[in-house]
Amino acid sequence: MPDSSSPGIFLSYRREDAAPYARLLQFQLRERFPGVQVFLDLDSIEAGLDFAEVIQEALDSCSVLVALIGRQWATLVDDRGIRRLENPDDLVRYEIQTALERAVRVIPVLVDGARAPQQQELPIELHKLARLNAFELSYRRFDYDASQLVELIRKVLAAASSTRFAVGQLIIGMVVKIITVGAFVSLPPDKIGFLHINQIRRAHAGKRIGSITDVMQIGENILVEVRGINDRGKISLAMHREAVDRDV
Repeated sequence: MPDSSSPGIFLSYRREDAAPYARLLQFQLRERFPGVQVFLDLDSIEAGLDFAEVIQEALDSCSVLVALIGRQWATLVDDRGIRRLENPDDLVRYEIQTALERAVRVIPVLVDGARAPQQQELPIELHKLARLNAFELSYRRFDYDASQLVELIRKVLAAASSTRFAVGQLIIGMVVKIITVGAFVSLPPDKIGFLHINQIRRAHAGKRIGSITDVMQIGENILVEVRGINDRGKISLAMHREAVDRDV
């Protein structure tokens, strides 16, 4: 099962089919969710590693898999002329199959007019994919479509976050108010935590901060860590260093 205290996003695609869209989406997700791992095979699987083990480990820390499906997704063949989907070791098949088996949320995204795959086109392990409601992503409406997809992913990540907060837990929150001494952060589904300016300065060690708005804005999603919960349920937060590193 995915680790909800460390939510991640897995991008599944065929390089010959939707690689440019995967790269663009990866960039937008990293911009929108600094500090959240966005798994893309070209960047995430090092030479000499077992791809199956890497995919399993990545999905264990992901709350959502985005399956980018172009017009050739189901029909591409290998050098023997056999459809890739027929091969149990096909990377894309294995990614989606593993996500479905582990109850990771799968969002099919139809790229540039691609049609949703039919159940009879899929191996039995992927039959559920044909029943999932698909999202459309087009070149002409890319900015709008991508923003809607990113918002959907935000909701999925938020829903995956535990309502039982624990000290040390990592959570994606949204900055909802900034005051002189810190920022109030909305924590899904319905909690508010406080991020003190000293914690923000500590996370930005070596960088002078004149104002909190120099490093964050209202409406921004940030990765925070629960520092403490007092007897009245008030939550104190720290800014997670990984989010800062991604922003430097």
